[in-house]
Amino acid sequence: PLPIDQDYSARDDIMKARPIERRRNLASCLKLVAEMCARY
Repeated sequence: PLPIDQDYSARDDIMKARPIERRRNLASCLKLVAEMCARY
């Protein structure tokens, strides 16, 4: 098991990274929806 300090810093990095990942996921979802709309 990791020391508590390392565990918390790793978690903090994940929390900071999440908003960027969410934006990327949202952008890819919108692209997919746009492609599906363009087909119909």
